[in-house]
Amino acid sequence: MTISRLKKIFSYLPLFCWCAIIVFLLYNAIVHAYLSGKPLFTGEDYVGYTLELFVLSFPLGSFLFLF
Repeated sequence: MTISRLKKIFSYLPLFCWCAIIVFLLYNAIVHAYLSGKPLFTGEDYVGYTLELFVLSFPLGSFLFLF
């Protein structure tokens, strides 16, 4: 494997780490809300989180569905 190929692979590492952190925090918030019995999100929040997931998945091609 050449160095340039490794650079391309590792260039996505920071994006992957940010996505993993956001998914981890969102999962913990949902579990906490479920255990406490309080609603965590309203309808407007779901629209925002859906758009956020589209933006975070931009390198994977999911952002193209918005156009």
